[in-house]
Amino acid sequence: MLVEFLFMVLARAANLLRGYRWPEVNARVLSAECPEKTKGCSVVTIDYLYSIEDKKYHGSYSKPFIQRTSAQIYAHILWSRGFDELAKVNPKNPSASVYHGY
Repeated sequence: MLVEFLFMVLARAANLLRGYRWPEVNARVLSAECPEKTKGCSVVTIDYLYSIEDKKYHGSYSKPFIQRTSAQIYAHILWSRGFDELAKVNPKNPSASVYHGY
């Protein structure tokens, strides 16, 4: 569980570095789910939508948690359908984005 958690945290850091200089856009959170897991760390999956020049794009982000309770709180209390956040978008390929929320 801890190894999976650390791997996901490092992957997130790498994505943030990759998109560090990309411009920010508003992103609308469409859903935040925390499915039941039998092994490994708990993961919240966030789906979001953003627009570039009137064209809509979809992105997805997974955030790991060691405790399932923390993941549930994050998914169901801190995030709600329609919550606005930020995403960093590749200016050369607008379909590539990095979720920049909490």
